[in-house]
Amino acid sequence: MKILPHVNKYTVARAAVITRRTGRRIIREAERVQIEHNSATDKLMSVVMFASSFAPKFNARVDEYLALQKNIAPVVRTAVRKKSTKLKHSKTKVLPTPYLPKTPDKVKIMAKGQPANVPELNMKFNDLLLDNEKNKNPLNNKAPVFIRSAKKHGVNPEVLMAIAMHESARGTSDAAKSKHNIGGIMNAKHKLKIFSNVNLCIDQMAETLAIHHRESKINTIKELAYAGKYCSKDEASEWVKGVMYYLNELQS
Repeated sequence: MKILPHVNKYTVARAAVITRRTGRRIIREAERVQIEHNSATDKLMSVVMFASSFAPKFNARVDEYLALQKNIAPVVRTAVRKKSTKLKHSKTKVLPTPYLPKTPDKVKIMAKGQPANVPELNMKFNDLLLDNEKNKNPLNNKAPVFIRSAKKHGVNPEVLMAIAMHESARGTSDAAKSKHNIGGIMNAKHKLKIFSNVNLCIDQMAETLAIHHRESKINTIKELAYAGKYCSKDEASEWVKGVMYYLNELQS
């Protein structure tokens, strides 16, 4: 008899978000090819839908999901190349390769410029928030603020947003509500700092990442965590998983 694994609230919430986003991706890809049909397109669509169906279940681990996507990606890329060759002179558009989740050792905390589609990123950001009925979550519509502060300090805005999501329990923590502290920022006495508004906390988060990069030569999410700069070293593994989960949801 197979014993079902324990399911906690975080795992259920994560599965719900992934399932919803997977469904949206499948619908978008289906809409791309519903007008024009040919055998190459249909085969590629089958591969895309097959890959999308492997969303993590209730007890799936993030690292297992990443490994699965890495194995699927070469197959999809091969299908895209073959379709591109066959339809070189056709008007049918080649579907893009499905999004491949990034790993913490590859994600840079510094970046230049800003995301191409700010409204879409803001929508994804709001979709991840909890208890946001009537836009009451303190992080609602704050993506442009993250982008502005990130550009000011030269950091990656999506990394900044992912850290805030993790540190504030998606905008529902007591610190986020009572202290406007959505980034786990500490004061000189090693207690959670109180901000007069969320925007000031976001700006200090961006400045903190820039300082760690400048003074400690930290370049990636993994380095930031395991150096004990943004979380304790004994919490680094879980911190990385949480931040990377939100980052990949924002970039997918």
